[in-house]
Amino acid sequence: MAHIAFVAHGLISPLNAALELSRRLAAHGHRVTFVSHADISREVDAHGFAFVQLASDESIRTQARSGGGPLARLRAMRQARRRSITATDFERAVAALEPDLLLIDIEMHYATIVTARLQIPTMLVMNWLSVFRLPGLPPLNSWASPSHDQESGSARFRRAWLGVRLAASGARIRRKAGKHGVGDVLRPVTYGTNHYADLKQVARARGYSLKENTDRNEWLRPFMYTRLPVLCLNAYELEFPHTPHPNIRYVGPMVNRHRPEARLQSESRRRWEAYR
Repeated sequence: MAHIAFVAHGLISPLNAALELSRRLAAHGHRVTFVSHADISREVDAHGFAFVQLASDESIRTQARSGGGPLARLRAMRQARRRSITATDFERAVAALEPDLLLIDIEMHYATIVTARLQIPTMLVMNWLSVFRLPGLPPLNSWASPSHDQESGSARFRRAWLGVRLAASGARIRRKAGKHGVGDVLRPVTYGTNHYADLKQVARARGYSLKENTDRNEWLRPFMYTRLPVLCLNAYELEFPHTPHPNIRYVGPMVNRHRPEARLQSESRRRWEAYR
């Protein structure tokens, strides 16, 4: 059977869905290894899967914050950014697993870009509904819905998608003009980054063409992948009526009602009890 490497972001909702998908894969004889920059070891261990944590990006960030005067710190940050852009720790760790298939959380853009040259069969995984710009579908963050007047509904959807594009353009302009624009040339790149300036540099260092492989006009920011299949951990029946994008495959909601819960650490339990 296949060895599957699952690159997870670490956010609890998509992680729970990923763990349930992995449980079902394991039930069919497949072996699953989780990979993440986040420490999800307790959750993964509780389900009996192997886990590889990658922390090189955090190590580089720590080095960049080392002591010294302002000029020394500025120089250290610039050097750390260059190291973080060209570092190969992530792809070497994935290659060492020798997986037959890569499943990558759709928001793990760094992983998607740096593992492309390994030529491992890859699918992106999400537990939203469709994020593609298609006739009959509004953006996920829109209140627009179909009406009895189909033409009227389509017009609302087109306006909603135009709003998505304008909002994305406005956010990019504000970022470049604000303090984050300065950070884009100083801050080391993290494995979980979703900043376009970071990902553009990472892609350039590896010969990965964002122009050929991504689209910045879809709902997902900073871009959507155009050539990779997407595994949707949700039910097509929950969508508005439409013809699905050819890249998407619905596998139904991944919910384990009997999932084992990792034990809370003492401090987390104390805070939970205080909240209740």
